[in-house]
Amino acid sequence: MKTAKQIDFSPSWKTLAQADLIAVGDYVAERQVDFRTVVEDALRANLSLDIERKTLAAAVEDVFTARAQLLPSLSAGVGSTLIDEEHAGAAQAEQTTEASLSLSQLLYSDSAWANLTARKHLAESAREGYRQVVLDTILKAGQNYLNVLKAKSVVRTRRNNLELVRKTMKSPNIGARSVTPEPLMFIVSTVNWRRPPVT
Repeated sequence: MKTAKQIDFSPSWKTLAQADLIAVGDYVAERQVDFRTVVEDALRANLSLDIERKTLAAAVEDVFTARAQLLPSLSAGVGSTLIDEEHAGAAQAEQTTEASLSLSQLLYSDSAWANLTARKHLAESAREGYRQVVLDTILKAGQNYLNVLKAKSVVRTRRNNLELVRKTMKSPNIGARSVTPEPLMFIVSTVNWRRPPVT
């Protein structure tokens, strides 16, 4: 099986069932994974999680924007005017500079407070949506990981059973004697089927 793996050859099921398999588990897999690695890879590759992460970031930014409407606002401005000598007169200076500073504070606004509250609820909803996608991703990755482990265990058990059957069939005691009808009668008697009534 090691050679088949190296040359990328996959034998048919019929061949696998009849052949003596050698070096089935001798080669090392390309990548060993554990539960933690599977979960981390699933979280990294999940596009829905990336969408939820960006939705959460936008919702938090909306909260900051809504809160900014309730904070004090300070604005400053500077202006300068330069007029040449020909146009400047006695009432008008050649050079003027103006500066302004204004501070404003919203005292109370129902709509502003309602907007902030609504944005906080939307951000909390986005946070829970993100958390739900994270947990769902971990659950699905864990279930898939356990299913793979279960499948590997079933394959190993069936391979061992097949080896036992092959060894039993090669035994001189089994090959020398013929099959007696007793086991066949036992199998027939255990099958639940209806016989036609005897007349």
